[in-house]
Amino acid sequence: MVNTRRETIMGLTVDVLESDHGVETVENTSRESGESTTKIVKTLLFKAGARY
Repeated sequence: MVNTRRETIMGLTVDVLESDHGVETVENTSRESGESTTKIVKTLLFKAGARY
């Protein structure tokens, strides 16, 4: 199941789609959400100590 919410990030309003389970690729996310692959952005940010 995909949960959708609208957020304003740095002054830009975006729709955030979040899956109940992990999706490993943009293609899987596209199938799960029904959105085209060109509309999907996936970013992961990791912090170790004081470094990103």
